[in-house]
Amino acid sequence: MRISTSQLYLQGLQAIQDQQTQLARVSNQLGTGRRIISPADDPAASASIVGLNEDLQRLERFQTNADRAESRLGLTETTLDSGISAMQRLRELAITGLNGSQSAESRADIAAEARQLLDQMIALGNTRDANGEYIFGGFQSQTQPFTQTAGVVSYNGDQGQRFLAVGENRQVAVTDNGSDIFMAAPADNAQSAFTVIADFAAAMENNTPQDLDSPPRSAHILDDMDAVLDNMSGARSTIGARQRAIDLQREQNADAILRMEQTRSGLQDLDFAEAATNLQRHTAALEAAQLSFTRIQGLSLFNFLR
Repeated sequence: MRISTSQLYLQGLQAIQDQQTQLARVSNQLGTGRRIISPADDPAASASIVGLNEDLQRLERFQTNADRAESRLGLTETTLDSGISAMQRLRELAITGLNGSQSAESRADIAAEARQLLDQMIALGNTRDANGEYIFGGFQSQTQPFTQTAGVVSYNGDQGQRFLAVGENRQVAVTDNGSDIFMAAPADNAQSAFTVIADFAAAMENNTPQDLDSPPRSAHILDDMDAVLDNMSGARSTIGARQRAIDLQREQNADAILRMEQTRSGLQDLDFAEAATNLQRHTAALEAAQLSFTRIQGLSLFNFLR
């Protein structure tokens, strides 16, 4: 079998190009720190990496949602704590004010503070988050939930409750509508928080000491306050349970992220020691191919006859 000079040239050039390609690939691997530069390098591993990246992105979204949920629930928790403190202060005022020995001036002072607590409670019901959304409006987050007209506080939101996905098949409620928290109480015939405060203030302003000191009347006022406190405390406990669930889910997500990142690293990260060896090997092979091609270029019939 004869091999022409042109074939020798082509084979020599091809050998050089092959080694240059391999050398460029190894250099690229060392530069990026990755074993797989293109899907063709390892189709199966590349497909696995794509799937892992999608799963990691989804888990990162869950973690972001968990942070958002924690922030929203933290704000709700703080607001409820303030509401509970306001009602506890109102109860202290009631115990003092329902004593028939109080003077008219003292009852007027108590009524004035009760009115301030009413304003505070309305402001708490109209709390907004960092985005300017009302946290107790249900789905009506752009509408002020509570307004006062002629001394009557009305709820303008709805019964909606928003949820955020914080894990696979795991959603957590991040809002509570103001109607359930401020307008309702578990006791029979109990009044809204606003009505309880306003009625007590009016009683301090208008009733005689004998009326206020009567056991049925004083017990009824205190029972209404306790009902509001129980309702708010129950909502506070529910939020605490959600926060604990979020913390647990966040830990599970973090563990899953760590495992997936380790798996992805094993598929795509470069073995630098092996790559350095390959670099030396391909460099030597390229030099040998270049030397061989140079010698082939010097071979011809005229050189043989000379």
